[in-house]
Amino acid sequence: FRLRVRGSSRPVEMKGVEVETLPWRRDHEIDDFAEFDIGLGPIESDTWAEGKSGFKQLQYMAVGVPMVTSLVGGARDFIVDGENGLVAHTPDDWYRHLRALLSDQGLRARLASNGRRLVEQRYSLEAQAPTFVEVVRSVMR
Repeated sequence: FRLRVRGSSRPVEMKGVEVETLPWRRDHEIDDFAEFDIGLGPIESDTWAEGKSGFKQLQYMAVGVPMVTSLVGGARDFIVDGENGLVAHTPDDWYRHLRALLSDQGLRARLASNGRRLVEQRYSLEAQAPTFVEVVRSVMR
């Protein structure tokens, strides 16, 4: 496999892995996410990371990309290990989960479908519009 890193400020190198480092492109972000076969969300568990929302994981889900991720910050609110993503806590977990996704098309499809469904049901414009409208109405009162 090839590791494609999009948006890193410096080249990424990994022994034994072909790495392609590409710039972030705001106007092509959705297409760039959709090109991935497997999304990665490695995040250290520290005070700064605990404040993160899990937006990258939601982006993977929105475009139907299965992922392996850390379970940090806001991702705890929506990632269900084995249902809409695979959670890695240790280097062995990362290896095992990546190997499973690389070799099991059915697993990739199931995780991608479940992730996409979650985004549609909880985070889409259609799902959030009533809440937004109610907030605006309450402020107007």
